[in-house]
Formats: sequence, C-alpha cells, structure tokens
Amino acid sequence: VGEGLQDTLVMSFVGETRFAKIDPEEGAVVPLEDVVEGGIVGFESDETTLAIGNVVGCGGVGVLQVTPSAAILVTLEGYMKVAEWRPEEGKKIMQGSVNEEQAVVSLGGGWVVYLEVKGESVVEVSRKQMPHEISCLNISRFGGEDGRGRSEWIVVGLWTDVSVRVLRVGTLEEVEVVELGGEIIPRSALMVRIDGVDYVMAALGDGTLYNFAFDPTTGKLSDMKKVALGTQPITLSTFKSDGKTHVFASSDRPTVIYGRAGKLVYSNVNLKDVTHATSFNFTPDTNTATLAFATEGSIKIGTVEAANQRLHVGKIRIGETCRRICWARGGRCFGVLTYRDRREEDLDARMGEGGQGQGVDGESDMGRERWEWEGEEVGEEHFLRVLDEKGFDVLDSYRFKPTENIESIICVSIPADSKKSGRMVEVFVVGTAYVRPTEDEPKEGRVVAFEVGREDRKLRLLTEVGVKGSAYCLCECEGRVLVGVNGRIEMFEWTYGSDGSTPTLTPSTTYIGNITTVTLASRGDFILSGDFMKSVSLLRLHSPPSDQQQLQQPQPQHNKLELIARDTEPIFVTQAEFVDDDNYLVTDGLYNFCVVGRRSESGVEEDGGGAIGGVGVTNTRRPLSSSSQPVPRSTSRTSNPQHSNTISRASSPQPDRRPRDFTFEHPPAYEEVAQA
Repeated sequence: VGEGLQDTLVMSFVGETRFAKIDPEEGAVVPLEDVVEGGIVGFESDETTLAIGNVVGCGGVGVLQVTPSAAILVTLEGYMKVAEWRPEEGKKIMQGSVNEEQAVVSLGGGWVVYLEVKGESVVEVSRKQMPHEISCLNISRFGGEDGRGRSEWIVVGLWTDVSVRVLRVGTLEEVEVVELGGEIIPRSALMVRIDGVDYVMAALGDGTLYNFAFDPTTGKLSDMKKVALGTQPITLSTFKSDGKTHVFASSDRPTVIYGRAGKLVYSNVNLKDVTHATSFNFTPDTNTATLAFATEGSIKIGTVEAANQRLHVGKIRIGETCRRICWARGGRCFGVLTYRDRREEDLDARMGEGGQGQGVDGESDMGRERWEWEGEEVGEEHFLRVLDEKGFDVLDSYRFKPTENIESIICVSIPADSKKSGRMVEVFVVGTAYVRPTEDEPKEGRVVAFEVGREDRKLRLLTEVGVKGSAYCLCECEGRVLVGVNGRIEMFEWTYGSDGSTPTLTPSTTYIGNITTVTLASRGDFILSGDFMKSVSLLRLHSPPSDQQQLQQPQPQHNKLELIARDTEPIFVTQAEFVDDDNYLVTDGLYNFCVVGRRSESGVEEDGGGAIGGVGVTNTRRPLSSSSQPVPRSTSRTSNPQHSNTISRASSPQPDRRPRDFTFEHPPAYEEVAQA
C-alpha cells in the first residue's frame, strides 16, 4: 500500500491459508475476502502456504504464493491469478523462499529448483539434485540494507550430513559446504546484511543458531559462531527498526539480533513460545518496527523498542540453597550442589522429581536409610542436581549420605578408557565432608566422581575415594585432580582397571604445609594454593616423562608437589587465581583485592604485591579474555588475561597492573587475627 508498508497479513495453517486485512485508522482486522468484491480467487486458500511475498511483475507489483502444488503469481488489483509454475506429476514442493524477482523451491528427492518472475510469467531457470533431502533454503538479497532486488546466491540446509551449502544463482553451482556436525538438522536459513556486514545464519531444531561471515563476491563462509537461543526449533525473519535491519529468531525464547560496532548482539524479547514472526508495518512511522507474532492459538501484533545493549538477569527457582555450580560443555548442563531442610516435604513435588532421583546407582538404597545420627535427626539433605543449560529443568539428582555436606565441585574431561580410543567423557568431581556434632573439624570426607551422559545427561557413579578431612576445594592440573583436604593438598590420578574401561581415582602424592586450604588454581604445572591464615603459596608439579606414564600402572613415586614461593604475611584468603606465571590475583575476607607477584631470590621465594581496596566479599573468580578465544592454560609468560569476580558489592579491580606499582601493606587486623 506504500513504500515499506503492508496492510494484508497471510496466515498459513495445515491444509489452508487465511488472509486478513487491517484498517490502519480503525485498527480493525477483517478477512480479506469480505472486503474484496468477488473474493480472492487468485490465491490457493485450501493449501498450506510455504512462502509468499511481493514481487515485481504483472506490469507493476504482484504477489507470489508458494504452496505444495504450485508457485502462483497473483495481481494486487483484484487478486487475480496471471501465471503459475507447477512441478511434474508426482512431485510436491517442500520448502520455498521468495524475493522481489526470484524464488527457489525444493522438491522431494533433494531437488532445488530456481525460478524467476518475468513480466506475467513464472519461469524455471535451472534445477539441481542435492546429495540429501533439503531441510531449509533462502534466497534473500545482500545488495542493500533494504534486502530488495536480485540475489546472486542461494543457501541450502540438508538432512543426513547436517550441512549448509551455498549455491550460485542460475547455474546452481555449489561453491561452499560447511558441515555443522551432530544429528539436529537446520530448520531455517537466512542471508542478511546487518550493520554493513554480510551474514549467513542457520538455525537448528534444538534452538541452536550458527552464523557465518559471508563473502558476497566468492560465496565463501568464514568465522563460524554458535549460540544457544532456546530449546525448540528456530525460525528466522527480518524486520527494520530505526532504519536498520534486524533479525527476529522465533522459538520458545524469542530473540532480536542486531549489529553494534561490527558485532552481533542478542536481545531477549518479553514473549514466550513464538513460532513465527514477520514484519507488518501498517503505519508510516519509520522509527518503530511493527511485527506480527504467531503463538500457540493466537496472532499478536506489536512493536519492538529500539534495541539497547543491556544485561538481562533472570531468576531460576530451585527451591533449595545452592552452594556450588559448574558447567559441562559437552553435556550442555550445569552441575549444582544444593542442600535443604529435610522437613520441606513438598519440595520434591515442586521440583518435579516425584520423590527421589533414581538416576544414580545406589540412590534407591540410600533413600531407605534412617536420616539420624546417634539418635539425633539430621536436619539437612545435600544433593548434586543436573540442570539443563537452557530450560534449567532438573535432569537428574544424587543425594549424599546422612551428615555428608557438599563442599566443592569441578567438571573435567577424561579418556573413556585406557585403549587410546580417543573418546572423552565429562565427569563431575564432588568434594564432601562428614559433619558430626562431636567433631570440631571434619575428620572424614569423600571425593566422588560421576560421569555425565552426553545423550541422556544422566549421572553414573564412576568412583569414590575417602579422605581424612573435608574436601574444601578441587582443581584439575595436568590431567590430575588436586583436593584441598583440611591443611593438606592431595593429588589423585585417573587409573583404569584390568578391563581398561573403569576409571578410578588413585592417590598419588600429598603436600602438607597449610592450616586450611580454601582455594586451588592451576596454570600448566604451576599450582596456586590459598590458605585460611597463611595467604598464598606457589607449588610446582613434578611428574614423570610422558612416555613413562601408563594409565593402568601409575607411578606415584615420580609425582611430587614442590613449594617454590610463598607469601609470608597472614592473609585470610577467599579466592586466588593466576594473572600469569609470576602474578596472582588474591581476594581476602576484609574485602580487598591483592595483586601478589613472585620475585626470584635464593631458596624459597617470598611473594610481594600490592593491595587493591575492594567493597565486597568475593565468592568466586573466573579467567576472562578480551578476545573470543579462551584464556590459555600454559606456561607462556606473555599472556595477560583479565579476571571476573563475583562479589557482594561492585568493585573495579585492575589485575593488569604490575606489583611494582603498589606499596603492599597489610591492615593491622591481620596481626590481631594472627596473634589470636
């Protein structure tokens, strides 16, 4: 009805298509056939519409409708059919995509058919059979921000090999193939120019989105990135807001994708379960984008506000106190250590467990134990919960023994067997302590390892080993597991039984020199230990040469943890992390950040550093990188990562400053604590 304006909405259903017209002044929506004299005889209303759009044809502007039986050209004046293209008998159109002058459809058997609108006719130009069935395709145009005119390329997604392919318009020559891997096929593809950069996007059936940088000259794809937007299939469509092109990703968690400073930004939308969205601008306001959304059982028309880069924070109700969390990348899930008051009888029902988790061997027997100790009822129950990384649903649970408290958790990848098959499995390693009323400090604990199933994401108890104290902290170093047990650091190696397929944790070596080990970090063969009273210590792992290491026959006598540096000042360390090999970021219980540096002198080196005032207790820390690459864990002395800290109040640490820039002073309170 005008430049960039629409007044008719097409709604496609299974076996039928409906058309609705909107009155911009009245805001009323009425069936199109009620306002068109003689009805809309040109369109196929008794079939599903696979694609539809305005085209340059019929002596002006027409509409091309693609259904399973035909591609139909209809005039805007009177909605009369002027031309059509039909596949040969016995073939059906499976997918379609339309721009102002071109269309592409897929037929059964993996056939791609390229069509053009020429005057008052729809002409087949070429066709090509792909190696597998086609799951999605797109023929959008890169030539301008408005996405109008001819396209030189076609993007096709395939079944079986789960690939994205780029075809040249006309000859349908295949110029690029990218296999995405996995078993989930691409359900929607899109070529789009955002903020001056050309992209190809492929959305999978599990809510994952791939995007590639696209070279419109050669048709090559590069710089593949992957992001999880939801858990259901995604449908991609474009719209314009404030004169710029945006992408709307419809799924169970709808997302608007836009460009900023040459990068793609993903912004959540306050809608749920959108199956499809399309631009529907029926007012001349160019600064506000109006879209039509299809949800289950309804059609909604709304506007999209200007996209702002904001941090979206949401709360996930667990119903229990969460103590520790870690992420299993391959399993796409979180391992969360929680505890609760066992008198909350209705909690299992609220979490949807139906009583007790049964995913781990032995949990049924454990559920029959009396939750008492020496005649006193135990007030808390401790669990390992496995949560889906997208929907945060509880996938599996493990309940620990009576009086056993959760302390620490890490996720590691280990060989599935000792036969050098190359297959790796992800393992949650949990440290615990038995807390008993008669003991001032725990004298017993466990290190428990669970395999996380890659497909079903269920827990399988691999091995457990008892320790003489509380496993306050865990860390992986050179394929070993380090455990902070009271004042010791114990190292365990992964070994395998006679069958070569049952991994177990075998004690290797122990370092004694702390009062209470509260945090561990590793970088290459360096280990950073934080103590309740004795600040930080730097150790080095000495291990046998790689050709002497045998998975079946470990040689623990060759492993040694050597102290190479320490800080002599008393600091109540809460967390510690490597900045590089010689500099370390430390947080303490008096709300300070400290940069501690190692200086090489005779004998055991003494650390010195600078204190940075903080304003909150730091709960945890993680390495960050200013690039898209992960922070390296090597002995390189040139890397300089930044760090992210979770604190109770905001602070601004500067970990990249060198210790010589500071005067290191400990508050008098440390001396009082040391004397006490």
